[in-house]
Amino acid sequence: WIDGAVSKVEALAVGDLVAPADLLDWTRARRAHTFDRWRQPTAGPAFDPALRQAILHALSAARPPETGARLTYHAAPVTYVCTEGPRLETQAEIALFGRAGADVVGMTLAPEVWLARELGLRYASLCFVTNYATGMARGREATREFGPRVARTCLPILLAAAAR
Repeated sequence: WIDGAVSKVEALAVGDLVAPADLLDWTRARRAHTFDRWRQPTAGPAFDPALRQAILHALSAARPPETGARLTYHAAPVTYVCTEGPRLETQAEIALFGRAGADVVGMTLAPEVWLARELGLRYASLCFVTNYATGMARGREATREFGPRVARTCLPILLAAAAR
């Protein structure tokens, strides 16, 4: 979670879930089209609003996973910034992304969102906050959450959203 919106920053913790409404693509070396000559999709939001709403509905009805972990989601529209990776971002980069309007940072979603749009496919995302961005822990334990817990938490929500 980035410093761009303090109320969001203070509310978000590792393990929380968001469904991004917009995207900043900060990647440089990824192929963002499927064909030798890119087919310009129609203008519109990066993520399909109806699919995003289906994910938010599934989140509102979801029960905490059997692990006993809490299930907290944020329905506010957030902007995701996709970075190249595999390295984590510097504190200066995180500050820049916040000033650019980003709320969450990650290394996935681009070019997938562009490839889907090019092919006319609807696309949305459920994001699990796995760690605090550099400099954003603010006195909280700087944990990282990956693997089975993420799958056990997200898969049932995505299946419910797909069924809707």
